Amino acid sequence: MSYIVDFKNVSTVDLESSPVTETLAGLRANDARCYMNKYKHDFTVVPASVLRDT
Repeated sequence: MSYIVDFKNVSTVDLESSPVTETLAGLRANDARCYMNKYKHDFTVVPASVLRDT
């Protein structure tokens, strides 16, 4: 299941098992913002189990 990270509405999707969920979500949103500013493309997250070849 892949999804686009929204840097305006920070979400903790797939980070619930971490003790620092909110911090990781903030870092991921910041990366998404930087990626959008630099490449003008949405930052998409895909689980490693789905893209084993990559």
